[in-house]
Amino acid sequence: PVANRSGGFYVHPAHNHFKKLAKIVNTDKIDPHNYETLYGKYFELMYERRHTVRKIFEIGLGCNMQYGPGHSARLWRQYFPSAEVWMAEYDKECVERHKQTLVDIGVHVVTGDQASLLTLRSWINETGGGFDVVIDDGGHSSMQQYNSLILLFLHALRPGGIYILEDLQIARTQQFVDGDKQHIMIDVIKDMLEALVIDPGDGYADLSAYTPRWGLLPHLKMIDCQRAACVFSKCYSD
Repeated sequence: PVANRSGGFYVHPAHNHFKKLAKIVNTDKIDPHNYETLYGKYFELMYERRHTVRKIFEIGLGCNMQYGPGHSARLWRQYFPSAEVWMAEYDKECVERHKQTLVDIGVHVVTGDQASLLTLRSWINETGGGFDVVIDDGGHSSMQQYNSLILLFLHALRPGGIYILEDLQIARTQQFVDGDKQHIMIDVIKDMLEALVIDPGDGYADLSAYTPRWGLLPHLKMIDCQRAACVFSKCYSD
């Protein structure tokens, strides 16, 4: 028998609705990544209120996955039944081939390279922004992750929403370090965390030993991480 874990501060896997549904739709968010810890912490605590989530956006339809595209789309469509679900995908031909399947699932799709600022701005315009949740499970390159975080967190995520960045375990893998080779996301996140935690206005703060290269993301309330993924919470407007 499964022990009662109701006293914990995040949901035990045995009682995690997200994990059970992710297993049914066959997505790698639980195996091998174990993202049910992170998603469980944020989604399961509001499980009875999940109908209040209005819009969700995920980069990465899964066209390059062995099991094929659309599995995460099915997950969000079922977990948040009242939400408007948007997916983004680099492979436009794949989207066209599976167009009817995506219509049947009930999701909207935009296409393009998330490293492109023009593409990101077009996504914001086409979707209308105002997302409760934005998830980056896209191409994983440094510039894709960095540009998406900066633009979508600021301009597509609603106040009080969360931005989830997956697959950070490959942040230093050379094939994913592109652009100027400086925007390595784990370094960016560590600097953001330093800027968030150490307030220069605090009389006890000593910034002489280390100055973060990357500044604090505007409207960032909190950073929360597990293995291979982090959540960025956005401040409420008031």
